[in-house]
Amino acid sequence: MMTPHILVVDDEKAILGLLSEMLKDEGFLVSKAKDGYEALKQIEREEPDLVLLDIYLPGINGIETLQEIKKIHKNIPVIIISSYGNIDNAVYATKLGAYDFIEKPLSIDKTLVSIHNALEYQRLEEENRFLKKKNLDKNSFNGTSQQIRELQGKLLHAGLSKDNVLIYGENGTGKKRAARNIHFFSSRSESQIININCTSLQKETIEQTLFGCAKNYFGKDTPKIKGKLELSHKNTLFLDEINALDFETQGKLLEFIETKTLSRIGDSREIKIDTRIIASTSNNPDSKENNIRKDLFYRINVINIFIPPLRERKEDIIVLAQHFLDEAYTDEKKIFTKEALELLQKHNWPGNVRELKNFVNSLSIMTEKKEITPEDFPKDFLSFSEKKDIDSKNILKTDNYEDAMAQFKKIFLLKKLEENKNDIKKTAKATGLSEEAIQKTIRDQD
Repeated sequence: MMTPHILVVDDEKAILGLLSEMLKDEGFLVSKAKDGYEALKQIEREEPDLVLLDIYLPGINGIETLQEIKKIHKNIPVIIISSYGNIDNAVYATKLGAYDFIEKPLSIDKTLVSIHNALEYQRLEEENRFLKKKNLDKNSFNGTSQQIRELQGKLLHAGLSKDNVLIYGENGTGKKRAARNIHFFSSRSESQIININCTSLQKETIEQTLFGCAKNYFGKDTPKIKGKLELSHKNTLFLDEINALDFETQGKLLEFIETKTLSRIGDSREIKIDTRIIASTSNNPDSKENNIRKDLFYRINVINIFIPPLRERKEDIIVLAQHFLDEAYTDEKKIFTKEALELLQKHNWPGNVRELKNFVNSLSIMTEKKEITPEDFPKDFLSFSEKKDIDSKNILKTDNYEDAMAQFKKIFLLKKLEENKNDIKKTAKATGLSEEAIQKTIRDQD
Protein backbone atom coordinates (compact mmCIF):
# COMPACT_ATOMS: atom_id res chain seq x y z
CA MET A 1 0.00 0.00 0.00
CA MET A 2 1.31 3.49 -0.91
CA THR A 3 2.10 5.99 1.86
CA PRO A 4 -0.91 8.33 2.30
CA HIS A 5 -0.21 11.91 1.24
CA ILE A 6 -1.67 14.67 3.47
CA LEU A 7 -1.84 18.38 2.66
CA VAL A 8 -1.86 20.66 5.74
CA VAL A 9 -3.30 24.15 5.19
CA ASP A 10 -2.87 26.76 7.96
CA ASP A 11 -1.63 30.35 8.09
CA GLU A 12 -0.08 29.90 11.55
CA LYS A 13 3.54 28.77 11.06
CA ALA A 14 3.74 27.11 14.48
CA ILE A 15 0.68 24.90 13.88
CA LEU A 16 1.75 24.18 10.30
CA GLY A 17 5.18 23.02 11.48
CA LEU A 18 3.81 21.05 14.46
CA LEU A 19 1.23 19.18 12.40
CA SER A 20 3.67 18.45 9.60
CA GLU A 21 6.30 16.98 11.91
CA MET A 22 3.72 14.96 13.84
CA LEU A 23 2.30 13.45 10.64
CA LYS A 24 5.77 12.67 9.26
CA ASP A 25 6.58 10.85 12.51
CA GLU A 26 3.44 8.77 11.95
CA GLY A 27 4.69 7.74 8.51
CA PHE A 28 2.64 10.07 6.30
CA LEU A 29 3.89 11.99 3.28
CA VAL A 30 3.20 15.67 4.05
CA SER A 31 2.82 18.86 2.00
CA LYS A 32 2.16 22.34 3.40
CA ALA A 33 0.25 25.42 2.27
CA LYS A 34 -0.18 28.74 4.09
CA ASP A 35 -3.40 29.87 2.34
CA GLY A 36 -6.29 28.69 0.16
CA TYR A 37 -4.76 29.74 -3.18
CA GLU A 38 -1.56 27.80 -2.55
CA ALA A 39 -3.58 24.80 -1.33
CA LEU A 40 -5.69 24.69 -4.51
CA LYS A 41 -2.56 24.84 -6.70
CA GLN A 42 -0.97 21.96 -4.77
CA ILE A 43 -4.15 19.88 -4.96
CA GLU A 44 -4.25 20.33 -8.75
CA ARG A 45 -0.56 19.38 -8.99
CA GLU A 46 -0.19 16.61 -6.41
CA GLU A 47 -3.72 15.20 -5.69
CA PRO A 48 -3.19 14.42 -1.98
CA ASP A 49 -5.17 11.67 -0.25
CA LEU A 50 -6.47 14.01 2.48
CA VAL A 51 -6.52 17.73 3.36
CA LEU A 52 -6.29 19.25 6.86
CA LEU A 53 -7.81 22.71 6.34
CA ASP A 54 -7.92 25.62 8.81
CA ILE A 55 -11.25 27.46 8.67
CA TYR A 56 -9.65 30.94 9.05
CA LEU A 57 -7.26 31.76 6.21
CA PRO A 58 -6.10 34.99 4.56
CA GLY A 59 -7.58 35.67 1.11
CA ILE A 60 -10.16 32.99 0.45
CA ASN A 61 -11.20 31.49 3.78
CA GLY A 62 -11.46 27.81 4.68
CA ILE A 63 -15.14 27.51 3.71
CA GLU A 64 -14.51 28.96 0.24
CA THR A 65 -11.41 26.80 -0.18
CA LEU A 66 -13.43 23.73 0.78
CA GLN A 67 -16.06 24.57 -1.85
CA GLU A 68 -13.36 24.92 -4.53
CA ILE A 69 -11.73 21.61 -3.47
CA LYS A 70 -15.07 19.82 -3.82
CA LYS A 71 -15.47 21.28 -7.33
CA ILE A 72 -12.13 20.02 -8.62
CA HIS A 73 -11.63 16.84 -6.55
CA LYS A 74 -14.87 15.99 -4.77
CA ASN A 75 -13.58 12.62 -3.50
CA ILE A 76 -10.66 14.01 -1.46
CA PRO A 77 -11.63 13.93 2.26
CA VAL A 78 -11.21 17.28 4.02
CA ILE A 79 -10.90 17.68 7.79
CA ILE A 80 -11.62 21.20 9.05
CA ILE A 81 -9.48 22.73 11.82
CA SER A 82 -11.74 25.01 13.85
CA SER A 83 -11.03 27.49 16.65
CA TYR A 84 -12.61 26.74 20.00
CA GLY A 85 -16.17 28.10 20.16
CA ASN A 86 -16.55 28.27 16.38
CA ILE A 87 -18.66 25.13 16.06
CA ASP A 88 -21.35 26.66 13.83
CA ASN A 89 -18.92 27.25 10.95
CA ALA A 90 -17.45 23.77 11.40
CA VAL A 91 -20.92 22.18 11.23
CA TYR A 92 -21.67 24.25 8.12
CA ALA A 93 -18.42 22.95 6.60
CA THR A 94 -19.48 19.33 7.12
CA LYS A 95 -22.72 20.10 5.29
CA LEU A 96 -20.61 21.36 2.37
CA GLY A 97 -18.74 18.05 2.25
CA ALA A 98 -16.04 18.18 4.91
CA TYR A 99 -15.46 14.75 6.43
CA ASP A 100 -14.91 15.95 10.01
CA PHE A 101 -13.75 18.91 12.09
CA ILE A 102 -11.28 19.13 14.96
CA GLU A 103 -10.91 21.99 17.46
CA LYS A 104 -7.89 23.99 18.49
CA PRO A 105 -5.92 23.46 20.65
CA LEU A 106 -5.29 20.27 18.72
CA SER A 107 -5.24 16.87 20.39
CA ILE A 108 -2.72 14.65 18.65
CA ASP A 109 -4.71 11.49 19.43
CA LYS A 110 -8.02 12.92 18.20
CA THR A 111 -6.37 14.30 15.05
CA LEU A 112 -4.82 10.93 14.19
CA VAL A 113 -8.11 9.09 14.81
CA SER A 114 -9.94 11.49 12.51
CA ILE A 115 -7.26 11.12 9.80
CA HIS A 116 -7.28 7.31 9.92
CA ASN A 117 -11.10 7.23 9.83
CA ALA A 118 -11.17 9.61 6.86
CA LEU A 119 -8.60 7.55 4.92
CA GLU A 120 -10.52 4.33 5.67
CA TYR A 121 -13.76 6.00 4.54
CA GLN A 122 -12.04 7.09 1.32
CA ARG A 123 -10.78 3.54 0.73
CA LEU A 124 -14.29 2.13 1.14
CA GLU A 125 -15.69 4.80 -1.18
CA GLU A 126 -13.13 3.91 -3.86
CA GLU A 127 -13.97 0.25 -3.42
CA ASN A 128 -17.69 1.04 -3.83
CA ARG A 129 -16.98 3.05 -6.99
CA PHE A 130 -14.95 0.15 -8.37
CA LEU A 131 -17.71 -2.34 -7.58
CA LYS A 132 -20.30 -0.03 -9.12
CA LYS A 133 -18.26 0.21 -12.32
CA LYS A 134 -17.79 -3.56 -12.26
CA ASN A 135 -21.55 -4.02 -11.91
CA LEU A 136 -22.16 -1.63 -14.79
CA ASP A 137 -19.67 -3.50 -16.97
CA LYS A 138 -21.20 -6.83 -15.97
CA ASN A 139 -24.74 -5.67 -16.72
CA SER A 140 -24.02 -3.64 -19.85
CA PHE A 141 -25.45 -4.63 -23.23
CA ASN A 142 -22.81 -6.02 -25.57
CA GLY A 143 -23.05 -5.22 -29.23
CA THR A 144 -22.12 -2.76 -31.95
CA SER A 145 -25.49 -2.34 -33.68
CA GLN A 146 -27.27 0.99 -33.96
CA GLN A 147 -30.14 -0.43 -31.87
CA ILE A 148 -27.82 -1.26 -28.97
CA ARG A 149 -26.07 2.11 -29.10
CA GLU A 150 -29.46 3.83 -28.96
CA LEU A 151 -30.57 1.54 -26.12
CA GLN A 152 -27.45 2.35 -24.08
CA GLY A 153 -28.18 6.07 -24.46
CA LYS A 154 -31.81 5.62 -23.40
CA LEU A 155 -30.81 3.62 -20.32
CA LEU A 156 -28.39 6.35 -19.26
CA HIS A 157 -31.01 9.09 -19.68
CA ALA A 158 -33.59 6.98 -17.81
CA GLY A 159 -31.12 6.46 -14.98
CA LEU A 160 -30.47 10.18 -14.63
CA SER A 161 -34.21 10.84 -14.48
CA LYS A 162 -36.42 10.19 -11.43
CA ASP A 163 -39.49 9.20 -13.46
CA ASN A 164 -41.07 5.74 -13.62
CA VAL A 165 -39.94 3.49 -16.46
CA LEU A 166 -41.65 0.75 -18.49
CA ILE A 167 -39.35 -1.68 -20.31
CA TYR A 168 -40.78 -4.01 -22.90
CA GLY A 169 -39.26 -6.71 -25.06
CA GLU A 170 -39.56 -10.41 -25.77
CA ASN A 171 -38.47 -13.04 -23.25
CA GLY A 172 -34.71 -13.35 -23.08
CA THR A 173 -33.90 -9.88 -24.44
CA GLY A 174 -32.53 -8.59 -21.12
CA LYS A 175 -35.27 -6.59 -19.40
CA LYS A 176 -33.88 -7.28 -15.92
CA ARG A 177 -30.42 -6.29 -17.12
CA ALA A 178 -31.86 -3.03 -18.46
CA ALA A 179 -33.52 -2.35 -15.09
CA ARG A 180 -30.19 -2.88 -13.30
CA ASN A 181 -28.49 -0.48 -15.73
CA ILE A 182 -31.06 2.22 -14.99
CA HIS A 183 -30.62 1.65 -11.25
CA PHE A 184 -26.81 1.85 -11.41
CA PHE A 185 -27.01 5.10 -13.41
CA SER A 186 -29.47 6.64 -10.94
CA SER A 187 -29.00 8.67 -7.77
CA ARG A 188 -30.13 5.52 -5.88
CA SER A 189 -27.22 3.42 -7.15
CA GLU A 190 -25.76 3.08 -3.65
CA SER A 191 -29.00 1.50 -2.43
CA GLN A 192 -30.73 -1.76 -3.43
CA ILE A 193 -32.89 -2.77 -6.34
CA ILE A 194 -35.87 -4.76 -5.02
CA ASN A 195 -36.98 -7.33 -7.60
CA ILE A 196 -40.54 -8.67 -7.78
CA ASN A 197 -41.20 -11.40 -10.34
CA CYS A 198 -44.93 -10.86 -10.82
CA THR A 199 -45.39 -14.20 -12.63
CA SER A 200 -44.28 -16.12 -9.52
CA LEU A 201 -46.63 -14.41 -7.05
CA GLN A 202 -49.28 -16.73 -5.60
CA LYS A 203 -52.87 -15.44 -5.75
CA GLU A 204 -53.53 -16.44 -2.12
CA THR A 205 -50.52 -14.54 -0.71
CA ILE A 206 -49.93 -11.79 -3.27
CA GLU A 207 -51.24 -9.00 -1.02
CA GLN A 208 -49.14 -10.17 1.93
CA THR A 209 -46.06 -10.34 -0.28
CA LEU A 210 -46.54 -6.82 -1.61
CA PHE A 211 -47.99 -4.93 1.37
CA GLY A 212 -46.89 -6.99 4.39
CA CYS A 213 -48.87 -7.80 7.55
CA ALA A 214 -49.39 -6.11 10.91
CA LYS A 215 -48.14 -7.55 14.19
CA ASN A 216 -50.42 -10.32 15.54
CA TYR A 217 -52.20 -10.61 12.16
CA PHE A 218 -51.56 -14.36 12.05
CA GLY A 219 -52.24 -14.81 15.78
CA LYS A 220 -50.99 -13.63 19.11
CA ASP A 221 -47.27 -12.78 19.33
CA THR A 222 -46.70 -13.15 15.59
CA PRO A 223 -44.32 -10.45 14.30
CA LYS A 224 -45.08 -7.81 11.72
CA ILE A 225 -44.00 -8.63 8.16
CA LYS A 226 -42.68 -5.97 5.82
CA GLY A 227 -43.90 -6.38 2.26
CA LYS A 228 -41.78 -5.91 -0.86
CA LEU A 229 -43.21 -2.44 -1.44
CA GLU A 230 -42.18 -1.31 2.03
CA LEU A 231 -38.72 -2.78 1.55
CA SER A 232 -38.35 -0.63 -1.56
CA HIS A 233 -38.27 2.56 0.58
CA LYS A 234 -35.25 4.66 -0.49
CA ASN A 235 -34.48 1.94 -3.06
CA THR A 236 -35.49 1.08 -6.63
CA LEU A 237 -38.49 -1.23 -7.18
CA PHE A 238 -38.45 -3.49 -10.25
CA LEU A 239 -41.79 -5.10 -11.16
CA ASP A 240 -40.86 -7.79 -13.66
CA GLU A 241 -43.74 -8.83 -15.97
CA ILE A 242 -46.19 -6.43 -14.34
CA ASN A 243 -48.85 -7.58 -16.83
CA ALA A 244 -49.03 -10.90 -14.92
CA LEU A 245 -50.76 -9.17 -11.98
CA ASP A 246 -54.56 -9.45 -11.85
CA PHE A 247 -56.54 -6.23 -12.32
CA GLU A 248 -57.50 -6.00 -8.63
CA THR A 249 -53.85 -6.09 -7.54
CA GLN A 250 -52.95 -3.64 -10.29
CA GLY A 251 -55.56 -1.25 -8.84
CA LYS A 252 -53.96 -1.43 -5.38
CA LEU A 253 -50.55 -0.93 -6.92
CA LEU A 254 -51.86 2.13 -8.77
CA GLU A 255 -53.08 3.62 -5.47
CA PHE A 256 -49.65 2.97 -3.95
CA ILE A 257 -47.93 4.76 -6.85
CA GLU A 258 -50.29 7.74 -6.72
CA THR A 259 -50.28 8.26 -2.93
CA LYS A 260 -46.75 6.98 -2.23
CA THR A 261 -48.19 5.36 0.88
CA LEU A 262 -49.24 1.86 1.94
CA SER A 263 -50.91 0.11 4.85
CA ARG A 264 -49.95 -3.35 6.02
CA ILE A 265 -52.76 -5.90 6.10
CA GLY A 266 -54.49 -5.63 9.47
CA ASP A 267 -53.18 -2.11 10.12
CA SER A 268 -54.91 1.10 9.02
CA ARG A 269 -51.87 3.29 9.58
CA GLU A 270 -50.33 4.72 6.41
CA ILE A 271 -46.60 4.38 5.78
CA LYS A 272 -44.88 6.84 3.45
CA ILE A 273 -42.67 5.16 0.86
CA ASP A 274 -40.02 6.85 -1.29
CA THR A 275 -39.21 4.56 -4.21
CA ARG A 276 -38.44 4.72 -7.92
CA ILE A 277 -40.46 2.25 -10.02
CA ILE A 278 -39.23 0.32 -13.05
CA ALA A 279 -41.63 -2.19 -14.62
CA SER A 280 -41.35 -4.62 -17.51
CA THR A 281 -43.62 -6.57 -19.83
CA SER A 282 -43.05 -9.11 -22.60
CA ASN A 283 -46.13 -7.91 -24.46
CA ASN A 284 -46.18 -4.88 -26.70
CA PRO A 285 -47.92 -2.20 -24.60
CA ASP A 286 -49.93 -1.13 -27.67
CA SER A 287 -51.25 -4.64 -28.44
CA LYS A 288 -54.59 -6.16 -27.47
CA GLU A 289 -52.76 -8.87 -25.55
CA ASN A 290 -51.34 -6.27 -23.16
CA ASN A 291 -52.84 -6.98 -19.74
CA ILE A 292 -52.04 -3.71 -17.97
CA ARG A 293 -54.81 -1.42 -16.73
CA LYS A 294 -54.83 1.82 -18.69
CA ASP A 295 -54.66 4.02 -15.59
CA LEU A 296 -51.71 2.03 -14.24
CA PHE A 297 -50.07 1.98 -17.68
CA TYR A 298 -50.14 5.78 -17.87
CA ARG A 299 -48.53 6.00 -14.43
CA ILE A 300 -45.60 3.69 -15.15
CA ASN A 301 -45.10 4.49 -18.84
CA VAL A 302 -43.49 7.88 -18.24
CA ILE A 303 -40.26 6.66 -19.85
CA ASN A 304 -40.69 3.87 -22.38
CA ILE A 305 -37.76 1.64 -23.37
CA PHE A 306 -37.96 -1.09 -26.01
CA ILE A 307 -35.31 -3.83 -26.14
CA PRO A 308 -35.08 -5.20 -29.69
CA PRO A 309 -35.01 -8.97 -30.21
CA LEU A 310 -31.73 -10.53 -31.29
CA ARG A 311 -33.00 -11.35 -34.80
CA GLU A 312 -33.39 -7.60 -35.47
CA ARG A 313 -29.75 -6.88 -34.60
CA LYS A 314 -27.94 -9.85 -36.09
CA GLU A 315 -24.63 -8.00 -36.30
CA ASP A 316 -24.47 -8.32 -32.49
CA ILE A 317 -24.66 -12.13 -32.53
CA ILE A 318 -20.96 -12.59 -33.31
CA VAL A 319 -19.92 -10.19 -30.53
CA LEU A 320 -22.25 -11.84 -28.02
CA ALA A 321 -21.32 -15.41 -28.99
CA GLN A 322 -17.59 -14.82 -28.53
CA HIS A 323 -18.27 -12.90 -25.29
CA PHE A 324 -20.27 -15.80 -23.85
CA LEU A 325 -17.61 -18.25 -24.98
CA ASP A 326 -14.90 -16.20 -23.24
CA GLU A 327 -16.99 -16.17 -20.06
CA ALA A 328 -17.62 -19.91 -20.21
CA TYR A 329 -14.16 -21.37 -20.87
CA THR A 330 -12.25 -22.85 -17.96
CA ASP A 331 -8.86 -24.31 -18.88
CA GLU A 332 -8.17 -23.25 -22.46
CA LYS A 333 -9.66 -20.31 -24.34
CA LYS A 334 -11.90 -21.43 -27.20
CA ILE A 335 -12.94 -19.66 -30.39
CA PHE A 336 -15.59 -20.08 -33.08
CA THR A 337 -14.54 -20.65 -36.65
CA LYS A 338 -15.79 -18.22 -39.29
CA GLU A 339 -18.28 -20.83 -40.56
CA ALA A 340 -19.64 -21.45 -37.07
CA LEU A 341 -20.19 -17.72 -36.49
CA GLU A 342 -21.97 -17.41 -39.84
CA LEU A 343 -24.30 -20.25 -38.88
CA LEU A 344 -25.03 -18.64 -35.52
CA GLN A 345 -25.80 -15.39 -37.30
CA LYS A 346 -28.32 -17.05 -39.62
CA HIS A 347 -30.31 -18.44 -36.72
CA ASN A 348 -33.31 -16.37 -35.56
CA TRP A 349 -32.96 -17.05 -31.81
CA PRO A 350 -36.60 -16.94 -30.65
CA GLY A 351 -35.31 -17.13 -27.05
CA ASN A 352 -33.06 -14.16 -27.81
CA VAL A 353 -29.84 -13.46 -25.87
CA ARG A 354 -30.72 -15.95 -23.11
CA GLU A 355 -31.05 -18.77 -25.67
CA LEU A 356 -27.78 -17.80 -27.38
CA LYS A 357 -25.94 -17.75 -24.03
CA ASN A 358 -27.25 -21.19 -23.04
CA PHE A 359 -26.39 -22.58 -26.47
CA VAL A 360 -22.81 -21.23 -26.33
CA ASN A 361 -22.34 -22.49 -22.75
CA SER A 362 -23.44 -25.96 -23.84
CA LEU A 363 -21.03 -25.92 -26.80
CA SER A 364 -18.13 -24.83 -24.58
CA ILE A 365 -18.74 -27.78 -22.27
CA MET A 366 -19.39 -30.43 -24.93
CA THR A 367 -16.58 -29.40 -27.33
CA GLU A 368 -13.14 -30.54 -26.24
CA LYS A 369 -11.05 -28.96 -28.99
CA LYS A 370 -10.01 -25.29 -29.11
CA GLU A 371 -11.92 -24.36 -32.27
CA ILE A 372 -15.71 -24.79 -32.40
CA THR A 373 -16.95 -25.62 -35.90
CA PRO A 374 -20.42 -26.20 -37.41
CA GLU A 375 -19.78 -29.94 -37.00
CA ASP A 376 -19.92 -29.40 -33.24
CA PHE A 377 -23.46 -27.97 -33.42
CA PRO A 378 -26.45 -30.21 -32.65
CA LYS A 379 -27.84 -31.91 -35.77
CA ASP A 380 -31.21 -30.21 -35.41
CA PHE A 381 -29.64 -26.74 -35.44
CA LEU A 382 -30.98 -25.39 -38.72
CA SER A 383 -31.35 -21.84 -39.93
CA PHE A 384 -34.74 -20.40 -40.83
CA SER A 385 -34.03 -20.67 -44.54
CA GLU A 386 -33.13 -24.35 -44.29
CA LYS A 387 -36.37 -25.13 -42.44
CA LYS A 388 -38.39 -23.08 -44.91
CA ASP A 389 -36.94 -24.99 -47.87
CA ILE A 390 -37.72 -28.35 -46.28
CA ASP A 391 -41.33 -27.33 -45.61
CA SER A 392 -41.84 -26.02 -49.14
CA LYS A 393 -40.66 -29.30 -50.68
CA ASN A 394 -42.86 -31.43 -48.44
CA ILE A 395 -46.04 -29.37 -48.37
CA LEU A 396 -47.66 -31.19 -51.31
CA LYS A 397 -46.58 -34.61 -50.12
CA THR A 398 -49.03 -34.60 -47.23
CA ASP A 399 -52.63 -35.80 -47.71
CA ASN A 400 -53.93 -34.01 -44.63
CA TYR A 401 -55.43 -30.62 -45.49
CA GLU A 402 -54.93 -29.13 -42.01
CA ASP A 403 -51.24 -30.15 -41.96
CA ALA A 404 -50.71 -28.69 -45.42
CA MET A 405 -52.38 -25.40 -44.44
CA ALA A 406 -50.30 -25.18 -41.27
CA GLN A 407 -47.11 -25.65 -43.28
CA PHE A 408 -48.26 -23.09 -45.85
CA LYS A 409 -48.94 -20.51 -43.12
CA LYS A 410 -45.42 -21.01 -41.78
CA ILE A 411 -43.85 -20.67 -45.23
CA PHE A 412 -45.93 -17.59 -45.99
CA LEU A 413 -45.06 -15.91 -42.70
CA LEU A 414 -41.35 -16.78 -42.89
CA LYS A 415 -41.23 -15.40 -46.43
CA LYS A 416 -42.85 -12.15 -45.30
CA LEU A 417 -40.45 -11.92 -42.38
CA GLU A 418 -37.56 -12.34 -44.79
CA GLU A 419 -38.98 -9.60 -47.08
CA ASN A 420 -39.25 -7.25 -44.09
CA LYS A 421 -35.76 -8.11 -42.81
CA ASN A 422 -37.18 -9.92 -39.77
CA ASP A 423 -38.93 -6.76 -38.58
CA ILE A 424 -41.97 -8.08 -36.67
CA LYS A 425 -43.80 -4.73 -36.61
CA LYS A 426 -43.52 -4.28 -40.40
CA THR A 427 -44.51 -7.91 -41.00
CA ALA A 428 -47.54 -7.57 -38.74
CA LYS A 429 -48.64 -4.44 -40.57
CA ALA A 430 -48.11 -6.07 -43.98
CA THR A 431 -49.93 -9.33 -43.16
CA GLY A 432 -52.63 -8.09 -40.79
CA LEU A 433 -51.46 -10.55 -38.13
CA SER A 434 -50.69 -9.58 -34.54
CA GLU A 435 -47.07 -9.33 -33.39
CA GLU A 436 -47.77 -12.04 -30.78
CA ALA A 437 -48.99 -14.46 -33.49
CA ILE A 438 -45.81 -13.88 -35.49
CA GLN A 439 -43.64 -14.36 -32.40
CA LYS A 440 -45.43 -17.63 -31.66
CA THR A 441 -44.74 -18.88 -35.18
CA ILE A 442 -41.06 -18.01 -34.79
CA ARG A 443 -40.86 -19.86 -31.46
CA ASP A 444 -42.65 -22.91 -32.90
CA GLN A 445 -40.41 -22.90 -35.96
CA ASP A 446 -37.22 -22.97 -33.91
